Amino acid sequence: MAIEEMETGVYDFDIKAGATFVRWIQLYLPKVNPLDPNEVPVPFPLSGFTGKAQLRKNASAELAYEITVDVVGDGLVKISMTKDQTSAIPYGNLITDMKSKYQWALELSSPSGTVYRPLEGHVRVSPELVK
Repeated sequence: MAIEEMETGVYDFDIKAGATFVRWIQLYLPKVNPLDPNEVPVPFPLSGFTGKAQLRKNASAELAYEITVDVVGDGLVKISMTKDQTSAIPYGNLITDMKSKYQWALELSSPSGTVYRPLEGHVRVSPELVK
């Protein structure tokens, strides 16, 4: 099966400062027949792929917070940050404050060097309440 171009999707989420952050992401190949409700999704083949993800205030911001990426198997990616990493991200007094808003993106690199960006979006960092 040939790998088809991976489209970029939007995935927004919240991070709780001071807590361990973990998300499991399942990626699929595009459907052969988008109108067929019985077509079984096929996981994107990720053998040999590596990943990278970062959190920034905006695309031109120099300071970035690294998100750990583990390519677990075909179609399955785990992104995570430790409690110490989430505590280090500046945030406002409320999750709705501009200081609490960030952008993020996930990049996956194939063994041949092709780089895909399957997901990007916005992140809100909620204040650490229990210290």
